Amino acid sequence: MPLTVFLRPGREKKLLNFHCLVYREEIGRMEGRESAGGVVDVRSADGLYLGRGTYSRFAHIPLRLLTRVDEPIDRAFFERRLGALLARKRSLVPDSNSFRWVHGEADGLPGLVIDVFGEVVVVQVRTLGMERLREQWEPLLLELTGARGLQERSDMKRRQEERLERVNRTVCGVVPKRVEITEGPATYLADVRHGLKTGFFLDQRENRALIRRHCQPGMRVLDLFTYTGGFAINAGLAGATGLAVDLKPDALELCRENLAANKVEGFEAVERNCFNLLDDAVARGERWDLIVVDPPAISHSAEQWERLRWAIWRLANRSLQLLGVGGKMFVFTCSQHLNRERLLEALRFAGADAGRHLQIRAEATQPPDHPWSLQMPESLYLKGFLTEVTEVTTARPIALRPGFTQAQGTPDVPDDVLDPADQDE
Repeated sequence: MPLTVFLRPGREKKLLNFHCLVYREEIGRMEGRESAGGVVDVRSADGLYLGRGTYSRFAHIPLRLLTRVDEPIDRAFFERRLGALLARKRSLVPDSNSFRWVHGEADGLPGLVIDVFGEVVVVQVRTLGMERLREQWEPLLLELTGARGLQERSDMKRRQEERLERVNRTVCGVVPKRVEITEGPATYLADVRHGLKTGFFLDQRENRALIRRHCQPGMRVLDLFTYTGGFAINAGLAGATGLAVDLKPDALELCRENLAANKVEGFEAVERNCFNLLDDAVARGERWDLIVVDPPAISHSAEQWERLRWAIWRLANRSLQLLGVGGKMFVFTCSQHLNRERLLEALRFAGADAGRHLQIRAEATQPPDHPWSLQMPESLYLKGFLTEVTEVTTARPIALRPGFTQAQGTPDVPDDVLDPADQDE
């Protein structure tokens, strides 16, 4: 008899409210034969049918719901889901040849992430359950899209929790060394075989366009943690000049290729530690017109969020000291553990400590092809604010900032430990 998982009393409420994840402590008893990563039925403590999903006893989140009705999880199931998502996502991103086809839990397929980059599909399999179902969904990826190549980038550390090896391979077809992505007036070359995540940060699409709208000829722009130059390219297309800074030589090589492909000549790609660069720029009294602060997430658990908040405070504080009245700073975090309120608090303190009064010009988040579910707040991971300096003062705050000062024992965070490679969105 296939396994049936019964939840503890009262734990069915979140599934009835469209959540799809069940944690170990929420599981009561089980009946039937367990198969690692297999499909299971889910019921409340009193037997109410809640749906069907996959179960892996070793994982921190052992049960992930796929459907709330009694239906087989087979090829036809995935063909319906994937076909509907493909049509919807293409309609949401009309000015680009690239988009996120499947965004895991928020798209009803937990454990699966799929990006389309022109004629190449890139897939990430994050759970044992989706790995076991591979024969049902994998053949559909090229069939439904007509793409020429399929690359698997299941090389994140969290695969180990599911007792899975990390995998990076070309599954079938042709996957070129550089994949061309079009996005409005911009063109990007992406390395989907070796780049971070699935090869390119599609989730910053709308924010790259926002930077372009806020730049104009003559502005000096500093793009920190540039990776392959997305923000610098859009600033350059608007006529701005400046620096694109990162610590990874391979990323900067691709950044220079992207700047050349877009005929952006006013930006220099620089290999530097962003924290050190900011400290040196403050010491020299430099002035910039717009600074982008987009660090990778260092918070991989709820317990580590303070570490990331300190890093954001320090980056924002130093950046603001380089801006005069009218200067703008765009700050992001891609960690689900640093929520909107904590990010705003870090920016508020950074502004006060730098003697800069800030106004919010725009609030940014992930685009609609990376949806977040209202019933699953943790699916909202990308948060950002475009701020503008409206007043500068030399007055310094008197009170220490709890959790933000070296005097309180908060550790320094150099950007060579800000590694986005394993951050699950």
